[in-house]
Amino acid sequence: YVKGNKNLLKEPSIAIVGSRKATDVSLKFTKNVAQNAVKNFEVVVSGFAKGVDRTSLEETLKVHGRSIIVLPQGIMTFASGFKKYYSQIIDGDILVVSTYHPRAPWSVGLAMGRNVYIYGLAEKIFVAESDSKGGTWSGVIDGLKKGREVYVRVADENEDNANNLLIMKGAIPLDNNGKVEHHEELENFEAKVKSILTSPLSAQEIKEKAQFDIDTRKLSKLLYELSFITTEKKNGKKIFKPKVSKESQLSCL
Repeated sequence: YVKGNKNLLKEPSIAIVGSRKATDVSLKFTKNVAQNAVKNFEVVVSGFAKGVDRTSLEETLKVHGRSIIVLPQGIMTFASGFKKYYSQIIDGDILVVSTYHPRAPWSVGLAMGRNVYIYGLAEKIFVAESDSKGGTWSGVIDGLKKGREVYVRVADENEDNANNLLIMKGAIPLDNNGKVEHHEELENFEAKVKSILTSPLSAQEIKEKAQFDIDTRKLSKLLYELSFITTEKKNGKKIFKPKVSKESQLSCL
């Protein structure tokens, strides 16, 4: 179900995704990316949630850009939105899309289901802020597996999010202005750990061998998220070691 300018579906597009409770740094990044998209004549796809989604929409419209709103509810329950964005819809700057029954109310399930359409409608995905679970994380991981063009804001060391882990998994790092920032340590993190971890090691030992310039506790948290690593306790110390595949286990029998 749609209302507005359907031709926006044919235009180059991006999506800016992230937390409902995003930090000021993430929202500033969202603003910068949205404004860059408008300059590049790209449509900004928004899920209309609080935080990053809503900011991407508002900042796009502020500079007279165009947006696709993907609703987590039925299109006939969006009366307040149609009233607020009436002029932009009439002018052809907004398309409202819903894949649900026209009278379906908002729900968590519909919001999660709506995410795949946000990612699907966008040619490029920009991540302002992501946890290591939830809709943003799962959508980005799926996009990376499918070879999608995914960009992620590089997080500072004091930030508690999974942005840098997504970069380690293959996303393209960006600075706070939305410009590509080559971050060799993050981009080669998984490869370095794989090459070093041929036997059980502590986080401190991995840090020293790889010459990572990162706090040991932060490094431990990142190591826990790597799919090819498992942990054990040895003399009261946490040790990281490579997982043994089922094929390797069978070959040893």
